[in-house]
Amino acid sequence: MTSLLRVGSWNAREGLPEHCTTVAAQPDALAPLVALLAEYDVDVLALQEIDFDPVGRSAVLDALRDSPLGHVYAEPLSPSTYLPDHRAGLGIASRVPIVGHGLDLLPNPGLQIEANGQRMHSFEKGMIAGTVEFDGLRVTVASVHALPFRRFGRTPDEAEFAPIWQALADELGKFDGDPLVVCGDFNTPRRDLLLDVSDRVLARAIGDRPTHRGQSTDDILYSTELIPAAEPLVLPTCSDHELCLVYLAPS
Repeated sequence: MTSLLRVGSWNAREGLPEHCTTVAAQPDALAPLVALLAEYDVDVLALQEIDFDPVGRSAVLDALRDSPLGHVYAEPLSPSTYLPDHRAGLGIASRVPIVGHGLDLLPNPGLQIEANGQRMHSFEKGMIAGTVEFDGLRVTVASVHALPFRRFGRTPDEAEFAPIWQALADELGKFDGDPLVVCGDFNTPRRDLLLDVSDRVLARAIGDRPTHRGQSTDDILYSTELIPAAEPLVLPTCSDHELCLVYLAPS
């Protein structure tokens, strides 16, 4: 029987529904997401913008721990956008144990802009990765969150940001032993900025489908050892980002 890996990617918006900034809304928002993951038999889920409260608890991770995706690996990354004294981070949830590989930060260009009377600056962004094994298929899954260039009135193809894409490509290049799946919120439809500088050949699963406010900012990339076994899916969620799903098999 051919191994099949069902992979999802989701920017969780810290477990908060769109336009909401109160933790009281998290349980009702996350329950349908957990049900959706079960409906589509997701094996491993890469997450961006998961929540961490001041003592390190996470409503998103707690909801997943009580689901079939009970094995979780996560790292805090930056201050919360929505909740005082909270942090946001990256995570991977899986049906099977995860061998975590740590957090890799991307270069922070220190961008600043005045918005609504407040000065906003660029937070740390980066990647985590974990290795999982399903039915003899060993795969490394990365979760990536890139800089929100548009919030600062900038475009991701500016020369100043080339070191960010190169650093991400270099980090991915460390995982050259197993098939690789790269999930993330790239904050741009320009996947070529990464793919053109990567030594690892990666294909796009989601392509140009809108995933966030009409833009194809989220994607799942996969290495040549894998092929899609079904049509990828983009499904609405409580977040302002859609849930991306792809079924992958050995090539």
